[in-house]
Amino acid sequence: MSDGAPKSTSGEPDDDMHDPKDRGAAFPLGEFLRVCDPHVGVSDCDPCLRSDYEHADAHSESGQRRHLTLVRLSVTCGFVALFWGLLQQLVVRAEPTPAKWWPEAVFTFAAFVLVLITLLLATQREWLVERYKAEALRLVKFRLLIRPALWNGDTVNLRAIQNELEARRAKIASTPHGILEALAHTDELPDLPATKDCERVDAKALARLLDFYRRKRLDSQLAYFEERMREKPGLLENPLLQPLFFFFGIGLSMIVLLLESPWVHFDKKSLIHWLVFGSVALPFGWAAIRTLRGANESARNQARSHARYDALAEIRRSLDAATGGPPEAWDRAMIFGYLYLSESILASDQHEWLRLMSEAEAYG
Repeated sequence: MSDGAPKSTSGEPDDDMHDPKDRGAAFPLGEFLRVCDPHVGVSDCDPCLRSDYEHADAHSESGQRRHLTLVRLSVTCGFVALFWGLLQQLVVRAEPTPAKWWPEAVFTFAAFVLVLITLLLATQREWLVERYKAEALRLVKFRLLIRPALWNGDTVNLRAIQNELEARRAKIASTPHGILEALAHTDELPDLPATKDCERVDAKALARLLDFYRRKRLDSQLAYFEERMREKPGLLENPLLQPLFFFFGIGLSMIVLLLESPWVHFDKKSLIHWLVFGSVALPFGWAAIRTLRGANESARNQARSHARYDALAEIRRSLDAATGGPPEAWDRAMIFGYLYLSESILASDQHEWLRLMSEAEAYG
């Protein structure tokens, strides 16, 4: 949940998973929100969709911080150990002493322990599974919300939807860690409602649904993706780094070859040692940077956010065009089709994100 999320007058957070001010809305919206979260405002409540989401979201954020911290520490220790060893072997070339041996030993052992902890605790997997749970719960809420059957009359029985919500909530709560492999090889197919169910929805009820969906789903996700795609890349994300490291390393190697040629006559032994050190250290440095970049896949996630923003913005414009005339003339099947397509895009995005982050390097 963003720190900048709007707040309701009751002090409760008011975002796409927290709807205190909408709980009093006309049937069926208010009743549906109370089914999703019957304990709003109660600090210690029984598990429900909202509390499950908050639990998974909090565990995902803490798991991500723990995983990235371990990766950064292990990469730093590993690079320092390699750098120190190269310095001793290629430049100093002196007899080993405790003062020269201990730093490399300590940093090597620290890197080994940190990587081992990362693997044994499965920090990456834990973080991704918790994030999957949180987003799956969000999908459940909005996929049930946009069902035409929920909006086609004042006598709708919410019992069936409540039972389905509880069944899906329990299934998500028991998600095994092995789900990541299955999700990596699957994707979401677009789902469309039956036309006859769409046509039964009253125009005023559909208008209420669209108002809520635009505010709490489309606009929320558009703001999120826009924020991500406008983030300024850090220094390590600079695309010039890879060719810079490559050509600089190759250049140093070519200079070494030139100095070792029989046509160059001067005392070059010390210089060659430093140049060899640089040509070998540069690939190690790039490997460290690549691991740090890959642990969070910022550049690829930014591109993914840009693509999702464009897709959802197009749906937003299509919904505006489809509802431009009087409500009685709206093509209800088309409107519900856009809503279902929006949820399919967001579900597919979750699979794409999981595939991307599952392959992110934790060490290198």
